[in-house]
Amino acid sequence: MIAIIGASSSGLFAAWLLAQGGVEVEVFERNPQGEISSRRLIVTSALLKLVDLPDDLALYRVRGYELLADGSRAFIPLKVPDIVIERRDLILSLLQRAEGAGVKVHWGWDFAGLGEGGRLVRLRGPEGELLLTPSRLIAADGAQSAVRRALRLPLPLVFILQAKVVLSPDHPQGLARIWFRPELTPYFLWLFPDSDSTGVLGVIAEGRDQAEAALQRVLGTGEVLRYEEGVVSLYDPHLPAELGRVLFVGDAAGHVKVSTVGGTVTGLRGAKACAQAILKGTPYQRRLVPLKRELKIHLWLRKLLNRMDLDGYRRLLRAASDGTSLGRFPRDHLARHLPLLPLRAPLLSLRLLRALFGS
Repeated sequence: MIAIIGASSSGLFAAWLLAQGGVEVEVFERNPQGEISSRRLIVTSALLKLVDLPDDLALYRVRGYELLADGSRAFIPLKVPDIVIERRDLILSLLQRAEGAGVKVHWGWDFAGLGEGGRLVRLRGPEGELLLTPSRLIAADGAQSAVRRALRLPLPLVFILQAKVVLSPDHPQGLARIWFRPELTPYFLWLFPDSDSTGVLGVIAEGRDQAEAALQRVLGTGEVLRYEEGVVSLYDPHLPAELGRVLFVGDAAGHVKVSTVGGTVTGLRGAKACAQAILKGTPYQRRLVPLKRELKIHLWLRKLLNRMDLDGYRRLLRAASDGTSLGRFPRDHLARHLPLLPLRAPLLSLRLLRALFGS
C-alpha cells in the first residue's frame, strides 16, 4: 500500500495515476472533508497536456501580458492563451478521478511522525492514533510540509496575497498586467482577469507583512470583493526528492518555478514522475531529471532578477518592448525552448542579455 499525506493537487494526481496502474493507495488529509481553500490560479496550457480537465474549469483565458516598471512597458502576446482556474475546482476534479480509480481518501488526519527508520507512519485523526507501514510514503502536504519538517529538510517560503477586485471598464479583454516594484517586493505584483468584469490583484512577498503593505499601496481605496492567500515553497536543488521510503511531490518538494513562483504544472509533473518511478520500479531522481532541469533554469532567472533595481527593470522592459517572440516560449517548458531563442530572435536575445547583465 502507498500512503500519501496531503490531498493537494499533486498528491491526488499521483494517487490517481498509481491507482490506474493497479496500486493500492490511501490519502490522508489533515483538513475536514470539504474544507479546501480557494485561490485563483493562472496556469499555462501545459496543464491540459498533463490532465484532461472539464471545459468549465477554465474561468478565463489570458491572451497577453503587459509588463510595467515606472513608465517603461512591454507587451507580450501569447501564442497559446494562459488559463485562469480555481484551485478548489482543480482539487475536486482530481479527487473525483482518484476516488473513481479506487483511491481511499481519509479526512481529518494529521501526520504525527515517523518511526522505525521511516518504516512506520503515525497519524492522528477522528478515531485516535493510526499506525501504518506503507511500502512508500508520498509527502504531498504543501509548502509547510509536516513530513519534511519531521525529517529536518527546510525549504525557503514566500507569501502570496490576492484581492478579488472589480476591473476598470477600460481594462482590455484578455490582458494581464505585471508590475515590477522592487521597493515593495523583490518579486512582482499582478492583475489578471478571471471574468470580463472582475480580476485578481496579487503580490508575492517574503512574508505576510510585506505582502499586505505592498498590496495596500497598489489597491489604495479600491473595493475588494474578497482576499485569498497562501504560502508557497521555493525550489532548492539541494533538497532530496526521496529519503528512504519517503518521496516528496508538489510544494512539499519545492517543485515551484521560482522565477514566477508558480507550481501547479510543475507540481503535477513531479507527481507524474513519482508515480512512474513507483509503477516502473525506476529511481525517482532519474524520472525527475527533465523537471529539475526546468526548475534550475527558473532558479537561474530568479537570481538574475534579484540583482535588479528599478532602473534595471526599465532596461529589461525596453529590451523586451517587442515581446512577440517571447510569447512563443511557454514558461513551463523553458528548458526545451529557451536555447532556441537566439536562433529565432537573435536581436531580441542580444538586447535581453545586455539588459540582464548591465552592459
